[in-house]
Amino acid sequence: MITTEGLDHKFIEKCVEHFCDLLDITVPNIFIFIDDTMKVLGACYENEPGDYMITLRDQADGHMILALAHEMVHVKQFMCNSLSNTFDPTIPYNERWWEIEACEKEVVLMTSLINKVLDGTITKD
Repeated sequence: MITTEGLDHKFIEKCVEHFCDLLDITVPNIFIFIDDTMKVLGACYENEPGDYMITLRDQADGHMILALAHEMVHVKQFMCNSLSNTFDPTIPYNERWWEIEACEKEVVLMTSLINKVLDGTITKD
């Protein structure tokens, strides 16, 4: 189940479903909302296995969807690589395997989404 707060639910739901399809994961129970006090672009939390929360900084739509793509990679990492067991905040950000993977895959996810929007497969309504 995808729950959103402060976002265009239908479009975000389509984005999450598309990202899950590309990441080869089932759509998890996920709550996505905007936090205008965040300093980072987004964050992903595992409440418990199969239940996730993504917070996004309030920003232009395209940047927010890119941040969502990045955070969806973290959802997959929680689901498939036990990210919660390997997370180590002492490792510098740009050396963390989970951030390296998320930065690489966000581009692929976003490019695919843009193509789907441009060809009309994914719409805002």
